[in-house]
Amino acid sequence: MSVHFKAMIREGYWVKIYVKSTSSEKFSYWHHGIISSISGNDINVIHFTSSKSDNKRVIRETNLDWFLQCGENPEVVTDYEPSYEFNEIVKRARSHIGKGEYDLPTRNCEHFASWCYTGKAFSKQIYTIGSVMVVLSIGVGTIGALMGGLIMLGARRSW
Repeated sequence: MSVHFKAMIREGYWVKIYVKSTSSEKFSYWHHGIISSISGNDINVIHFTSSKSDNKRVIRETNLDWFLQCGENPEVVTDYEPSYEFNEIVKRARSHIGKGEYDLPTRNCEHFASWCYTGKAFSKQIYTIGSVMVVLSIGVGTIGALMGGLIMLGARRSW
């Protein structure tokens, strides 16, 4: 982790880390979370993750090292204006600790972070995948169109 990244984060910031697939670049993605506390070098993040003891994805508060362990190029998300004060963003994130129901197209880490930060659950990554699927389905057939449509509907699901 760069010193620059650590110096620029604050409680309530929306952050992401690039997770590179070992099999193919097309399966790489951004993992999202909310910075929940900073005390000296002790920094915590709330995000969807699984524990070492199980594979169940739930919203947990972990240290920043846990969040960063599988990725690279950490960034603060600056594409959106926060709809809440930063302490309220942290409260919103904490209110979901322990909750699960992870679903890639409709309830993933980006949906969670965007909901905490803006009040609207969305995933730019899923929207992009859904758009590509709809375009491809024009030549591929009805099944692809239905799948693309379901992903697009799921992206609008309320948190």
